[in-house]
This record gives sequence, C-alpha cells and structure tokens, in this order.
Amino acid sequence: MTDFKALVGSSSAIGQGKSSLLPYICSDKRHESINTAGNALLRTGCVDVLSGTIQSNNEGQQAYTIFDVHGTVQKELNYDLIRTIQYYAAILIFYITIDDLESDTLSALFCDICRQPIIVVVFDQDFDDRDMESKSELLDRCQNGLKRFLHTTSTSSVHVLLAPCASLWVQKSDNREFDEENRTQLLRQSFSDAFTQLESAISQQQPLIRSSFMIQSRFLSYRSSNARPTVDVCSFAVENKLKQLLEGYTDQTDNLLNATPVIYLQGKIRAVEKQLTRHTEEDMRSIVEMGTQLKAELNKITSVSALASFFIQLLTQKTFVELLIIEKCLEKWRSKYQPLLLLAMSNIKESAINWTNTIKQHETEEQALEKQTSTDPSVAEKRLDIAGRLKDAKAQFANAHHEMEKLENKLLNVDLTIGLFLDEIMAIANFNPVLFDTQNPQAVIDRLAVCFVGLMNRGIALHILRGRPLECPSPLLTKSIQIAGKNARSPPFVVSVIGEQSSAKSSLLNTCFGTNFRVSSGRCTIGVYFSIVHWGDLTVVLLDTEGLLSVEEASALFDNQIVTMAMLSSHVAIINHKGEFSTTLGSLIGMSLYAKTKLEANMKPALLFILRDQSDTTDEAKRKHFFPQLTTLKQALQTDANFLTVSLDDVLDISSNAVMLLSNAIVKDIDKKAGIKQTYRNKSFPIEIQEVRRMIYTYLISYLKTNVYKDFDNMSRMLASNWSVIDQLGPDLLSCKTLIELRRMTEVQSMALDILKPAAISLSKKLDNLVEYTLQQLEPIKMTMVLMNNATAKFQQDVETTVEKLRTQALNEFSDKTAKSYFSIEVTEKWKRTIISSLKNLTEQWNHIFDDRLQASSHAKIAKEVEDTLIARAEERFNQDKSPNVEQLRHMMKDEIDKLRLASQKNQQALFEQPAVITEKTVRLYNSCLGLHTHGSSRMIYNMMHKMPPANFMSYSETLAQVLPLLADFAKQTENKPGFRQRVMNTFGLSADFDKMWSPLQSKIHWFKSSNATSHRKILSGISYTVLPKLQRELRQLVNVSHPIYNKMPVMEQAIDVIEEAVNLREVIDLEKDLNRTVLVGDLAVIALRLLIDESINVDEKHYKLKSLELNDRIRSLEQSVERQIASMEDASKQGNELASTVATALFSELKRVVTVRIKHDIRQAVTDSNYIVHDNVQNQAYTSSFTMGNAQKILKYVADINRYFLEISLDSIRAIFNAVINDQTIQLESLINTLLNDINNGVHSNECKNYAEVKKIIEECANKSFVRNTKGYTNVSFRFPAALPMNIDNSARFKSAFRSILQYSSQVPVEVSSIISSLRSEAFDECVKTIKQKLGCEARCPGCGAKCAVIGDHEEKIVVRMPRPGFEPPSDANAPVKIHNTNHHLARCLHGSQYHGTNQPVLLKCYQKWTSSSFHLTDGTIVSSLYFNHFHPSWFNNLDEMARTATDRNIEHASLEQRRAWMFVRHVICRENELKDYSDATYKTFPESYPLLESLPADFHVIWNDISL
Repeated sequence: MTDFKALVGSSSAIGQGKSSLLPYICSDKRHESINTAGNALLRTGCVDVLSGTIQSNNEGQQAYTIFDVHGTVQKELNYDLIRTIQYYAAILIFYITIDDLESDTLSALFCDICRQPIIVVVFDQDFDDRDMESKSELLDRCQNGLKRFLHTTSTSSVHVLLAPCASLWVQKSDNREFDEENRTQLLRQSFSDAFTQLESAISQQQPLIRSSFMIQSRFLSYRSSNARPTVDVCSFAVENKLKQLLEGYTDQTDNLLNATPVIYLQGKIRAVEKQLTRHTEEDMRSIVEMGTQLKAELNKITSVSALASFFIQLLTQKTFVELLIIEKCLEKWRSKYQPLLLLAMSNIKESAINWTNTIKQHETEEQALEKQTSTDPSVAEKRLDIAGRLKDAKAQFANAHHEMEKLENKLLNVDLTIGLFLDEIMAIANFNPVLFDTQNPQAVIDRLAVCFVGLMNRGIALHILRGRPLECPSPLLTKSIQIAGKNARSPPFVVSVIGEQSSAKSSLLNTCFGTNFRVSSGRCTIGVYFSIVHWGDLTVVLLDTEGLLSVEEASALFDNQIVTMAMLSSHVAIINHKGEFSTTLGSLIGMSLYAKTKLEANMKPALLFILRDQSDTTDEAKRKHFFPQLTTLKQALQTDANFLTVSLDDVLDISSNAVMLLSNAIVKDIDKKAGIKQTYRNKSFPIEIQEVRRMIYTYLISYLKTNVYKDFDNMSRMLASNWSVIDQLGPDLLSCKTLIELRRMTEVQSMALDILKPAAISLSKKLDNLVEYTLQQLEPIKMTMVLMNNATAKFQQDVETTVEKLRTQALNEFSDKTAKSYFSIEVTEKWKRTIISSLKNLTEQWNHIFDDRLQASSHAKIAKEVEDTLIARAEERFNQDKSPNVEQLRHMMKDEIDKLRLASQKNQQALFEQPAVITEKTVRLYNSCLGLHTHGSSRMIYNMMHKMPPANFMSYSETLAQVLPLLADFAKQTENKPGFRQRVMNTFGLSADFDKMWSPLQSKIHWFKSSNATSHRKILSGISYTVLPKLQRELRQLVNVSHPIYNKMPVMEQAIDVIEEAVNLREVIDLEKDLNRTVLVGDLAVIALRLLIDESINVDEKHYKLKSLELNDRIRSLEQSVERQIASMEDASKQGNELASTVATALFSELKRVVTVRIKHDIRQAVTDSNYIVHDNVQNQAYTSSFTMGNAQKILKYVADINRYFLEISLDSIRAIFNAVINDQTIQLESLINTLLNDINNGVHSNECKNYAEVKKIIEECANKSFVRNTKGYTNVSFRFPAALPMNIDNSARFKSAFRSILQYSSQVPVEVSSIISSLRSEAFDECVKTIKQKLGCEARCPGCGAKCAVIGDHEEKIVVRMPRPGFEPPSDANAPVKIHNTNHHLARCLHGSQYHGTNQPVLLKCYQKWTSSSFHLTDGTIVSSLYFNHFHPSWFNNLDEMARTATDRNIEHASLEQRRAWMFVRHVICRENELKDYSDATYKTFPESYPLLESLPADFHVIWNDISL
C-alpha cells in the first residue's frame, strides 16, 4: 500500500536509457537490478513492477511502487493497462526528446492525465557540454513547449529536467570516470529537487492504491467499454471493520486488556503473585486487592472481546487474502508507535550491556584485591572505592533493567498482531470455551482447529509454548495438530532452530521452508512457535524458539530449558550462530546433554551448525577450517560430561562435517559514483540455502526407520510431556549455566561424600572401641546410679573429644580440596554443614548404644556378684570340710542364696533412679535447656517458657496434670466421629455436657482471652482431640527411644521442638485471636514436662520389673544348678552330665547376647554406609513409586504418613542386606556352636578332671580361645559360665565319659540357633529402624500440604521478617529466630485434606501457588496465604516464599499432572477422612487442566503397611 509511480516514454525516447535512470531516482536501486538486457522488440510494451525508496529534501525517504513501461504506449498492446496505472499513480514520469516538442506525438502520451504531478525527463545529446545558462534556456524551451500538450495540468505540478542520452554513457572519453560521476551527481540532485518541488502536489492526489484488484477492475472496464469508468476506491469490508474496531486504540490505552483480556489478565495475575512487598500495610493491602480484583475481572468475562470475535470471524468466514490485508493494516497501525519505542529500547539495552561489563570489571578488580594480604591503608581504600563503584554499577544496571521492563510493556501494548489474537483464541478455549458459543462451543473449536491447520499450511506459525512461565499447548492446538496429521505424508519429522537473540533464526526457517515465522529486530519470537510443511514425501514440523542469552530474560535456567526442549523433541536441531564456535554455544549444548541423560530421552537429534555472516562461503577450504573447531567442541563436551558416564555419541549425532557457512543475505555497499550507501541481496545466499536444505533432508531421511514419533497425535503428547518434565525439574536440573559449573557442584558433592564416608566408618570404629574400653575399665567397679551417671557423662565427654578431632580433620580436608576459587561458597558451606550434622548424628547414636551397654553390663555384674559370693562361701565350707554332709551343705547353700537374693535386689535398686530423682533431674535439665537457649537471639518458644521448681515440681504441676484426663473425657464425646469439623459441630450441640465438663476445667486453665463459650468449645475440641494426643504420642515415642532422657540435652531440645510444633497446629493458630498464647505455651510446657517425667518413671519401672524378673530367674536358675551339683556330689557320671547340660545351656545364652550385639552393630553399619538411605534418594524413590508410577496405595501412604512411608522404602532397600546379615550370622552361629562344643569337650578330656570348679574354669578358657580362633570382628568377648561348686571328682574317667554328652547338643543346634535368631531379629529390626530414622533427618511436615522437611542434622535458625497484618499487632515472636524447614517437594493441598471455607471443596493448589492472592479462613477473618505462613508458620515461610518466587509452577493455579492424577486415585479416601465435598466428575471435566477420571480407591480403603518387620 505505497504510492504508485508510472514511468512512460515517447517513441523517440526508446533506447535512450529510461530504465537505466531508475538508480538515480531510487536510492536503493542498483544498475545490476534493472531490467535493461534482452531483445528490445520483445520487451517493447512490457511493464516492470518494482519497489523503491525515493529521497526528497523535505520528507526524507518515501516508499513507492514503480511501473516501468518498456518502449512506449501502443494502442493495441498496452494502452488500456497504462492508462489504468496512470489513473492510480501518485506521480507520472514521462521520457521525451527535444524533437518531440516540435511534433504531435506527445498528444497521445499526455491524453489521459488526471491532474497528477508530472516529471518530464528530456534526453539531451549535449548534456555533458552544456553550461548552466545553456541548460536553463533548454529547460525554459521545454517548459513552454509542453504547455500545448498539458491543457488540464497546472505548470506548478510539472517539473522538467534534463538527462543524458544513452550514447553518452558508452562513448569513449579521456575523462570517462569523471564524466560519469558528474552525471550521477547531477541526475540524483535533479530528481531529488523534482520530488521536493512536487511533494505537496503528490500528497493531494486521490486515495492510494488499496489492492492490485483495483487495477484489474479498472483495466477490465476499459477493455469492455470505450466509456470512461466511474472513479471508485477499492476497499475491503474487513479493513473498514478493523478500522472501526481500532478507533480509540493508541499507545496510551490499555490495548491488551481491551483486545485480548483473557491472556492479559492471566498474565497480570501471574505477575502480581510474584510480588511480595513487605514494607507497609498499604503496599500489602494493595497487592492483595490487586490480585483479587484481577481474578474477579477475569471471572467477569462473559464474552469474547470485539477484536477477538472479529478475528474468529476472519478465520472462519473470510478469505486468506482478507487475512493478509488485515495483517498489513495492523502493521501500519503498529508503525505509528513502534519505531520510537524500539529506538529507546535499543539505547537502554546498550546501556544495560555497558553496565554489565562495568560490573564484571569491578568484580574482577575486587577479587584481585581480596587476594592481597597487604595491610597497606591504600589497599583498604581501593577496596572501599571499588565496592562503592560496584554497588553504583549494580544500581545503574537495575535501573536500566527496570526501564527495559517498562519499554517492553509499552512495546507489548502496541504489538497487536495476528499471532496475538490466535493466542487469545487458544486461551479462551482453555479458560472458558462457552464464550465462543453457549450452545455448541465444541463446534466452534473444531472449526477453529481446521482454520489453524489452514494457516499452518500457508506457512503461518502457531504458538506451542507461550507466556511467562511458558505454558504447554491448549486443547485447541492439540486438535489442530491432530487434524494436520490426517493430511500428513509421513510421520512427523521435527526440525528446530536455536540460537542467540536477533541471530535471524526465524528468517532462516522462512528462507529454507517458505514459512511465515514472524521476523523483526530484537525479541520477535516469544516461547516456541510451531508450523508444518510438506517436503517431498516427508511432513516436517518446524519449531522456532525464542532467542537465547537475551538481556531481557537473563536466565540460565530459561536458556537451558529452551535448548533442552529442542534437543528432546527434534530429529534435527539447527544451531544458528553468528561468527565462529564459542564457549557459550558449548555450554548450552552441554547442559541439554546433561538433561537428556537424566531424562533418558529416546530422541537422538542430529545437530547442524549454521555459522552466519561469514565473509567468504564459496571456498570449501574456509568451511573445512571450522571442522577442527567442531571436533574441539565435541571433545570439550565429552570431557566436561565425563562425570555423567555417558558417551556423547550415544545421545547426540554431531557429524564431523555438520557445519554450514552462510553469508549475510543482504550486502551493504557504497555506490562510488553516487556516494551513497546501498543494500542488496547477496547472490550466493540462495545457493547456500539450497545446500542447507540438502543437508537437512539427508538427516531427516536417515530417521525414516527410527522415527520415535508414530504419528502427529503421538508427537503432540510427547512434546507436551517433554515440556512438562523439563518444567517440573526446573532449577533442580538446569539451573547451572555450564556443564563445568555442574561438574564442579558434583565434584564438591563427591569430595564431601568421599571424606564423610571413611570419616563415619572411622568414627564408628573409634566409638565402638571406646565403648568396649570404657566398659572394660568399669568392669571391676560395682555400679550405682551415681557411678553410671558419672560414667555416662565421662563417655559423652570422650565422645565429643573424639568427634571434634575427626570433625576438624574432615572439615580441614574438605576445605583444602575445595579451596579453589571456582567452587561456590554456598555449595561448599552446605556440604560442610552436612559433614558436621552427619557426624553429630553418629555421636547421638553411640551415646544411646553406650547407655544400653552400660545398663546391661551393670545388671550383669549383679548376677556375677551373686555367683562369685556363693562360690566363695562354698569354697570356705569345702576348705573346712573336704567331705561335707550333703544335707548340711544343701541348707547352707540355700540360706546363702536367700541372703544374696536380698542383697542383689538392693544392688539392683541402686541402678535405678527413684521417681523423685527422675523428676528433679528432668526439671533441672529442662531449666538448663532454657538457660542455654533463652537469650536475645533464641527462638521465641524458649522465651515464652518459664523455669520450674525442681524440688516440688509434682505438686506445682498437679493442677495441670488433672487437665489431661478431663480433656481426654471431653475428646471421647466425639471420638467415633469421622472428622474434626464434625466433632467440633457435635460438641457445639452438647451444651449440657459441655457445661458439665467445663466446670472442673474452668479453675485450672486460663487460655482464653474472651468469655465466648463458642470459642471455648472450639479451642477445647482442637486441643483435646488433636494437640494433646499429638503431644503425648510424640513425647512417649521420644522417651521410649532415648530413655533415660534426664541426662541428654539434645533429647530435651527435641521435646521442646515437639511443644513448638503442637502450638503451631491449625487447631491453635486458627483460634489465636481468642487464645492467650503465652499462657497456653507455659501450661503445655508444664504438661509436656509432666508427661516426660511420668513416662520416664513408667519406663524406668517397667525396666526395673524386667531386670528384677531376669535377676530372679538367674538366681533361681543358680539355685537349681547348685541343687543339682550337690545331688551329684557322690556320682562322677552325674557330675559330668550336670556340667555338660549347664555349659551347653549357658553357651547358647551367651552366644545369643554376643551375636545380638554383633548383628545390631552390622545393621547399624549397613544403614550408615548405605548410599541409598539418603533423604534425597528416598524422597525421589517415594515420589516416583507413588505419584509418577500412579500407584494408588503408595500415593495414600505418601500423603497419610510420609515419614512412615520413607521408613518403609528405606527398610525395603536394606531388606536384602538385613537378611544377609541375619543369614550369615545364622550359618556362622551353627558352625561356631558345634566347634565350641567339640573344643570344650576336647579340653575336658585332655584334663585330669579332679575338681568340679577347676574343670569349669578350663571350659571357660577353651571356649574363649576357640571363639577367638574361629571368629573375626568380635572384641572383648569373654565367656563365663554359671557358678560351679569346688567339689572333688572321684572318678575322672566316668566324669569325662558323662561330660561327652555335651556333643549330643549338636543335634539341637539348628533349633537353638533358629530360636536365637528369631528372638534377636526383632531387636535387630528395632535397631535398624532407629538408625534409619536418624539418617533420614527431620520429620516435620509442611502444615499446608504435609510434605516432609528435607533438612538433615541441625536446622538453620533465622529471624523471619514478619509482614504487617492490617488491624493486628505483630506476632510476639517477630524478632526471635525460628527453626527453618525446607523442601522442594510440596504437594497439592487437597492431598493433605485442605478445603475451601464454606464449600468444603478440595483446595487443588500447592501451598505457594497464588501465594499473595489465595487465603486461609480464621475465626477472625481471612488472611492471604503468604501472610498466614509468615505469621503462624514462620519455620516454613522462607521455603514457601522462595518457591513462590522461583518454582517453575509458581504462577499457575494447579499442581502437576502427576499430582492431579494422584488426587483422582485417592480423593474418595481423603474426602471421607477430612469431610471434604468433592467436585463432581462433570466439574472436573470443565477445569482447564486435565483431571483424568480414573478409578479411585474406595472411601473405606485402608493402607497395608510393610514397616513392622523385615
């Protein structure tokens, strides 16, 4: 739609060089592009059409369409066409000679002029010889001579100029070059002056030509009638309609909101949700209100916008030509605003790049200064100076980036394109297809899908990944792809192009395949565009990707995701790159290689490197020059990827000659004669493009038999799946910029594990030896509780010394290995914390082991003391009388045993603390814990508690102790109800019962701020049914695992953590407005401490009873043995049989003890050494086996009790090792027992056997020697058999013969071993569970979704800055640090039973989605999610806030497909347990995201756990 210009010559001007003058008229035309060659007769009367720009002195360059008539006007040949063109021309140029002025030939030439301005070019034979006066006279003569031919044309609209005849250009001359340059300058100036003079006349002409159809119409009218046709302006109805719709649209209006409200509002909502202003109450309120308002505005959309509706009609009811007309109209509308904005963007980008370079320069200088150890004050000054300049540069860059964002928004606001409206149509199909047609929206979608296919067939691309963050295809696009597949010539072959921003990627595809991908400078492609072409027997899918390394995006993650998407999805990936191979190029390919190996993708793409803007592409040697660079790139990739243990050739096809050189499509040059810059198409470029096409086709043909895509439907699903996986993995997979950076992270991890594993093994061995050494040192000492406590304290001190030494060695070794500057400080610090926490876990584990062993040893000493004392008394009796009276001896032994029984009971009591002592020690430990943590930087929970009186704590706590049974009775009223909400409602109805129960409680608890009975009921229901049971359950478990607790500070800290978690439950938080939190925390501390004490006393009493029973059994067994020995005094055979039986029985018992210790040790070591039982590995396995694999029962386990599920998975992973240890010990035990029995028997037979007690000592020596000789890995094992009386053996032979019966026990070995293994298997299992739990770390769960905390070892404690909550005081713990929990595996909240207030329908979001717009309902109103977690769950706030800012799914309103599918599997069970009102199947079908209607588990389904045995 440009001005027309018609060039016509007289018959005498034929051959004078009319067309040759075009380069002097148009600044962008070269002589080589003008049609002047060929047979003149054949060309006579023909019309050339070309475009050009013409320079005028006032208006600058103007675009024209030029009609160049060869020869002259011929009535029978071109007259009608020429006068049609003249009618629409904005200006006419006539070529004549001086002779024409004297003849009548010009009458026919000028007869159809319609008042257009005219330039008359007069060919002059004497052009070179005329001076200024002569030229002026000739021009006046021509001007006057033309008057008789131009009756209707004003002389002011006619400009006459002179031009040299053709003969002058070819004549020989000594000054030819000077003459040509002089002619050129004169001609260019003459034409410029002419257009300058006629500018106003040109602008006053009739409306510009609208379409070639206007010329066609008038031409046909001339041909059909001699009558002059009526004047009409051809205009399309769609053009007028668009003009009407665009009225009021400017660069100052909200164009996107008005034209494409769905995609605009959805984008704004995502942008708002990323914001989190924490400064003022007004800011917070405005953000929340904005998000709510945008969401409400989106939901208010009840119809398609006028412009979107226009485009739907354009697609479905109009022609493609009309679509192209609209495209040109939009382009013209945009041109009013875009140039200035693009210029401003270019300037600000340049500024941003300059500041980036400045930042890098200052950072380099800063690093260099940091390495200097000089104390020179000038160095310190330089550091301060550079720090200041660096800070300023970063601030300037931030300002520039902010300005770029503003300009980007302005550009987007005026970027009304066909593609934009296609995106809006796809968004509507996702959002609410009923907007298309309330009666039959599917029919509209089907029709639009057909139209979309038509667009792709004509080369127009569709958005397959769009928006921020990038979103996958809509159902409409999927339908379009399916339809396109029906006409495919083959399964789809995918070709993608990737490269830096503004590297002409889209232009390359358009040139190669005739497509119509949008092209412009800057970022013209956003996301990934999709188009289809048919090429020979192949149907090829083209993916045009967004430019990489852009200043606007500035994200390694985004670039890596785009490249990975191309590599996962394409048969051929074109790497479009300007210049030579670069490290940046290798980095992008390298990270995609890493992603491909991790995702185990089937596609093995061929990479084709297109190196653009090469100066010389004709020389094959130049191309071969890049082959070594490609080889170097491959070698670097393989080297960098060695740690992936994969061959580059297995995942990527990079041929050694996969390099194509392309020159610039447009050549910029200077016309020497004219002295102007000119651009023109490079003649070699089309030839090079053909070579590129040939190579691509060769690659595609090679995939004919190995195409991973079966059809278009399959390809569509795989593309969506590829992006889903890439998007889900996000930062975890692709956040590094290069493989080198990734390798360094892996190196740090590997180094840490290489140090940690041997350090853990070494520490276990050292502590194992320390346990044995300490117990050996304590062996002679008669233990009491005081001595045991002292021994425990001494052991803990020795352990800490040992651990500190090993920890220091490990950290020093790690620091030395990671001292290189390229290792990230953040990563190295993380692994240092891991080393410290892992060794600390081992410390606590061995403290527990020592406690258990010390108690067992102490109790064993009591039994040993009884035996030793009894034997001493017997020896005294036998020394007095060698042949004592049997009855007298029997009575004496019985009396002695009775005395020893009483003494042993007293000794045993000394090994247990009295309840009062347990109480006092526990309270003192609690007070010490508070003293240790109560300071300005401690967690608030410590500051809310108060110290308690150790001496009279039981009376002090008696009042609150009575609350527990009362609240338990209160909870029983609703214990059979299915859900908490129902329990509360039922409790409301029990007014009389409530009053009855409230009466005894009223004087004992003071937790309420108000006198509102309803709130009291809610609070009591929540605390009695949820808070206190949880508190009791977890504290009991803590005592059972860690008893005794009164000497373990870490256990008391864990107990306080349990209290903190209890007061942060929703049953407390939701009612906080009516609660006195400080009083509640203080009372719960008293209740918890009382629970700990009561449970400790209870466990101690049980333990005491158990040990008393064991001691009594041992003394009874001793008494029976003594009786049997006395009865056999006079019979050597009986003595032999008795000793054989006693030794065999004791041997089995002792071996059970020894093997139990060994098996527990081996199991602990196996769990400690396991590379699988690591939190991250178990987390991945748990998620994969449940959500990814779609296993409904495992999904239910995951969401019901994730810690138990982690334990189950860990147990399953260690099952084989556990059973191998048991089986190995079983086999060894059978062999060992038989060997011991034989060796003992042989030892007895080699002895004289004169004294019964002496023989027993010989047996013990034989057993110990045999055990040491036949076993490995056991330390400090010493067999000691029951007491033997110092009786004489009268007949040694008969004794030995009878003792030989000990060998008969060999037949009982399998049964005995089976019994031993069966009884100790349970102990080994408990040890295994305890070790696994310690290794898996924190068991805290996200209060929003139930995800498990991923922290191993000590938690980081930080002060979480609290945001203002309008109308409320800041939280009391606002300035106190909190324990920070963390995980990257949050779930949809519905899986945790979350429901919307009022409707009770499931909340399908994740905790961090709609972070600042979704809300929680409390008794005092609603509170936005971010504020809720910030105030009530600050321990999780940092983690969720980070996810809300960085997670790939942060801006969408649903969980991943895996989690949506998981919900559909288990929804009935969760809805029943939590009293949710599920959506109907029909409602799920209306959701824009897919919720597959799978067969769900029945509501009464119960999980079967596999964690109670191995």
